[in-house]
Amino acid sequence: MTLRRRIRLSVADLSRSRLLVAVPALLGTYASGAIAQEAASALQEVVVTATRRAESMQDVPIAVSAISGDAIAKSGVAEIRDLLQVVPGLYFVQANQSAQPVIRGITSTNPGVADEPNVAIYVDGIYQPDSQANNFDLLRTERVEVLRGPQGTLFGRNATGGLINYITPDPSFDTSGDIALRYGRFNARQMRGYLTTGLTDQFAWDLNASYYEDDGYGRNILLDKDAGERRSRSARTKLMYRPSEEAKVVLALGYNNVKDYGAMLSQPFKDNTIARQYPAVIRPNPDKPYQTAVPVDEYIHPRALSAALQTQFELGAVNLETATSYQHVKGFQPADYDGTAAGTALPGAARGQFIQNRTRADYFSNEIRLLSNSTGAPTGLPASTASGRRWISACPFTRAHPRTRGSP
Repeated sequence: MTLRRRIRLSVADLSRSRLLVAVPALLGTYASGAIAQEAASALQEVVVTATRRAESMQDVPIAVSAISGDAIAKSGVAEIRDLLQVVPGLYFVQANQSAQPVIRGITSTNPGVADEPNVAIYVDGIYQPDSQANNFDLLRTERVEVLRGPQGTLFGRNATGGLINYITPDPSFDTSGDIALRYGRFNARQMRGYLTTGLTDQFAWDLNASYYEDDGYGRNILLDKDAGERRSRSARTKLMYRPSEEAKVVLALGYNNVKDYGAMLSQPFKDNTIARQYPAVIRPNPDKPYQTAVPVDEYIHPRALSAALQTQFELGAVNLETATSYQHVKGFQPADYDGTAAGTALPGAARGQFIQNRTRADYFSNEIRLLSNSTGAPTGLPASTASGRRWISACPFTRAHPRTRGSP
């Protein structure tokens, strides 16, 4: 086994220069050009799990967009909110600590710790119930599937508008890895790395990690410093046990830590604040939307730990799958809700409105699925399956324990 290592450097707007470099490649012979055109026009089969089983995208009767990991890497998508750049009809809105996806105009604007969005997010088929923990970076990706809703029949609750299924690769028995470095506007730096290897003939392991940091796109005129920066650290590791071709067990552990000042960068709309009657109070210029003038650092700081155990067994006419997961999420959000430098020394209603929100939640879920493996009627199962239908039977269980605390 050999270790392959690739280092990719990409800078914003380099795509224009790539076009200039690619021009000489078009000056080849007609024969080579015809061969390339024929290869490019060939359709490649795209396999998705939009119906809870791996099927060709051409056979799935669902409005679904599937983006490969290579396409995501080439497009410069760094976090889940950036998917709107490559997925038509997908949008994200920021509601305090949570990033809420929007599909077909359906979303949720309530960012409470116990409120789950109307567009579900899945990671490797595991439902992510806490919206504040869904502001995460994309690591090494196999593909992303975006299903337009409603999808409650196969995916249950919170899929009214649809869902996003972010899928990472399983470990490989062949040793490989890569490192990706990126640099962009506002001094944005990102490093992502991936390593996978076989431990034995039946066990394989991988490690997926990312670090991101920038200097922010705004300016705090009161504190005279840049504002709106974002820092994040993410990691995910998998251990796969493959005793045979018909059985697979995957244990996944995840960690995500995001400190996003840009999510709270705001100013009073058109200077609509009671503090404007006090000339001593410094206020941002409403004609400059990236200015702020708050006396404290405002940010969201979600941290999440997760563990998931998934099994797959091919039992002839049926497949048995289980998915068990635990998620622990903490959040912290200091905010100045009047959006100005008004302090407690000012009289009455002009006093600053500073608050600190702390949240903590634990989630446990378990699901057992039995899926037909053919369109015929298996022995010992209902004869109705002989009509050519494919079926799925699931038994899900979910328990949540959210807690929140705020202090002025």
